[in-house]
Amino acid sequence: MGEDGEIAVIASMTESGVEIRVEDNGYKETDYEAIARLLEGDDGSAGAGYGIRNVQQRIRLQFGAEYGLSYRARKGGGTVARIALPVKREL
Repeated sequence: MGEDGEIAVIASMTESGVEIRVEDNGYKETDYEAIARLLEGDDGSAGAGYGIRNVQQRIRLQFGAEYGLSYRARKGGGTVARIALPVKREL
């Protein structure tokens, strides 16, 4: 990613399922610790991040604690949002 305002969506198979990553090259500071607290349900801020917390809880209830959302800094600037899901194989 070399241009301003770019995003990339990458999907790949892993040993435990499917990983979908959305990466941007943004310049804005992001508080990844606050996001992690929010995803774990430890942030009591009313109305803050309700959507991602809801998605996280639903994924974990359905598939288990090893699946869900995570966020981290992208090497070179920006953010990586990751969702991990199992592969459901039906015959």
